[in-house]
Parts: sequence; C-alpha cells; structure tokens
Amino acid sequence: MKPYEREFFIARIYAGYLVYKSNAGYDLHIHSPTVTEKYKSHMAYQEAYNLAIINNVFTEEDMFNILYENNFWNNRHERILKTIQEDIEKLKVGIFKAGFKKELQSNIRKNLRRAEEKLGELFKRKHSYSFVTCEGYATAEQTKWIVKNTTRYIDGSPYDWIDEDVSGLTHFYQQEQISDKNLREIAKSPEYRHIWSSSKIEGKIFNKSGFEMSVDQKTLITYSSMYDNVYESMDCPSDSVIDDDDALDGWFIVQRKKREQQTKEAGMDDITGADMGNANEIFVMTDDAKSVYELNDPISKGIVKSRREQVEEQGEVKYQNFGDVKREIQMQAARQQSTTLKGNK
Repeated sequence: MKPYEREFFIARIYAGYLVYKSNAGYDLHIHSPTVTEKYKSHMAYQEAYNLAIINNVFTEEDMFNILYENNFWNNRHERILKTIQEDIEKLKVGIFKAGFKKELQSNIRKNLRRAEEKLGELFKRKHSYSFVTCEGYATAEQTKWIVKNTTRYIDGSPYDWIDEDVSGLTHFYQQEQISDKNLREIAKSPEYRHIWSSSKIEGKIFNKSGFEMSVDQKTLITYSSMYDNVYESMDCPSDSVIDDDDALDGWFIVQRKKREQQTKEAGMDDITGADMGNANEIFVMTDDAKSVYELNDPISKGIVKSRREQVEEQGEVKYQNFGDVKREIQMQAARQQSTTLKGNK
C-alpha cells in the first residue's frame, strides 16, 4: 500500500464505522456494535440456529458425514491438507533461512504461493456446503442483524431502511473487511507506529472497551503487540526479515520449535530425575515414542537411522556390533593409546 492508503485505513479503523453511499445519494454509517448490540446479535444467532434445527437443516457435523459418505471429502484429503500445512511452514522457514539469497528466496516464495493456493482450494472443498448448515445460516442471520441495527444516518439516528436493502449493505460490510496482510502492513508502518507508541503512554486506544472494539481494531492491536514482541526479542531478526511477512513467519516457526524442544528437554530431565546431558544414550519408558525420538539432535537421529538399516539388513545385532558403537570403541582405544604414549615420553 501507498502511504495515503495506509493513512486512510488507519483513520477508518479509528473511526470505527464504514461509509456507504446509498442509492438516494446520501451517506450511511455502519458502526461497530455496542456491548448490548453484540449480546443481542448472539441471541439472534441462537434463534436462527434453533429455527434451523426445527426445520431439519443439517449441522456442520451432519454435512461432514455426508461429504465422507459420498467421497467428496475423505481421509486422503485430510492427509493432503495436513501435509500442505506442514510444507507451508517448511517453505516459510526456508525463506527466513535464505537470508540475502534473493533468487533462492524468490524460488521458495513461488512454491509457497502455489502451496497456499492449493490449501485454499482444499479448504474451499471441505467447507463448500457450510453455508447451508445450521451454523452457516445462523452466522448469516447474525451478520444481517448487526448491519440492520448498527446502520445509521450521519447524525447518528437509526436508519429506517427506506431506500436500501439489508442484504446489499451486508454484502458491502463483508467485502470491506481489511485483509490480514494489509493489517500487518499497517501495524508496522511509520504512519501507525507513532500513534501506537503514544497510545501506550496514554494508556488507552480507540476509546472503547475490548469487547466493543471492531474486528479490525482488535486485529490491529494484536499485530501491534506482536511486532513489539519481535522488536524486544533477544533474537530480534533484521529489518529485512520483519518487513517480509513470509520470512517473519518463518522466524516465528523457528522460535516456536526452539521453545518446544526446550520444553521437551526440560520434561525429560523431570522424567529421568537428573540432568543426563553427558550421557551417550538414555532409555525412557513411554507410550509416545515419536515425541521422545524428536528430542534427539540431527546426529543422534542419523545414528538411529543407520542402526535401523543395519538391523533390517542383518537381523538381530548386538549393541557392540552396531557400526557407530564400533567406531566409538576404536576412537576411544586410539585416544587411550595416544594418552599412554604421551605419558611414557
């Protein structure tokens, strides 16, 4: 976005309402719902949901069962979806680790966009009939209720719905939501950062309670806090990474995996009852072998792999006959011999 576009969105987010040009030529304001209006909108959701149940409309669970029964969605699709999500994480980490290798980053980013497109297609397939479920109908009715009861003339008086149809304004309301990508750009922009910094000193922002804030306001605060945490991190990445959403997501993934590994290792110390960092091998009774295996570093995983291949090739193998054990014994003997020779000089 250009600076003037960011400034427009910042002003719109702070105002807390959308401006709609009516067919008659005057402006209407679609406001963020108040606490009372939000409460009543949830009542509208429940009423619509109960009405759908009475009329034998399928729930989302019913719809998923139908999709499975007709093979429109199955376990294979679920596996593919999970694999693509994992691939997207790996690609983002790849972009982060590529650093200043712009050509490599560009190639990885192309694969990332393709993976995201495929993921979008799968989600669309999985949820293609959600709109005809009880939940889909109730959500649509709740949104319509919000638009109908928060649309006002510019003087603040409620709109009487003389010249407009609620469905048209509801469509406009949904289409005008700011994308996450643009909200992230706004959150780290110079046009907004000084406003955000000032609001923290003053102790208030948007002059609303958290419950009354619009979706855009709450999301912008979330991203603002996220970037604060990045800048304050001991491992704060470079500005080029922070400016690149894909690379920064990769950095987040790396940090998350570090924390997970540290948590697992701390848990392992609790299980063994001691710090076993100097031990060559630790044997643990578990019903979750995968989690324990993930505690190994890459070298240890390589040893596990080579031992597995040796067993598959030779059958039962005694511990001292594993290739890595033999090499370690030979190295220890060589070190002992070197120490003895030095001592005899």
